[in-house]
Amino acid sequence: MKLPGKSFLETKLLSYSTLGIIVLVILSVWLSGTGSHRSLFQNSIVSTSILAVAFFLFISLGLYFGLKLKDNVGPILNKDNLKKASDKSPMINGFDFEPPAVGDGIGGIIFSIILWFVISILITFLLYFLGISFGLQFYFLRRCYIGFFSELYVWYLKIPSIVKEIY
Repeated sequence: MKLPGKSFLETKLLSYSTLGIIVLVILSVWLSGTGSHRSLFQNSIVSTSILAVAFFLFISLGLYFGLKLKDNVGPILNKDNLKKASDKSPMINGFDFEPPAVGDGIGGIIFSIILWFVISILITFLLYFLGISFGLQFYFLRRCYIGFFSELYVWYLKIPSIVKEIY
């Protein structure tokens, strides 16, 4: 039975066209960015924004007009394929980690909250110190470049006087 007013898109065609569109958007943003001297970060933000708007429009218009996907790829993951993949994969017997037995009661909940709090504080300090170290590295690198190019500029200004002394 054919549903009236419903249009179907083939999944395989949609997948290939999506990959093509992503590559074309990234290349076009990169090529247009070379002419206007945008950084790689700015190019990535522009291309991600364009792709997000295109995806939003596709989903919104697809829901509005009742677009449906026709599954012509077939079952990618089924029990037979998973069984074949698991038979080919090596056995790993080295993960014998057992967490401490705190229990499922109030003690386990309190322990989880305390552990969550401690780990989040450790991650915050780690990110803070990584940010400081990267900031210091960029600061010293910038100072080295400024010093090098200022000395180079001073030598460049001295060249005419050196040439006059020679001749």
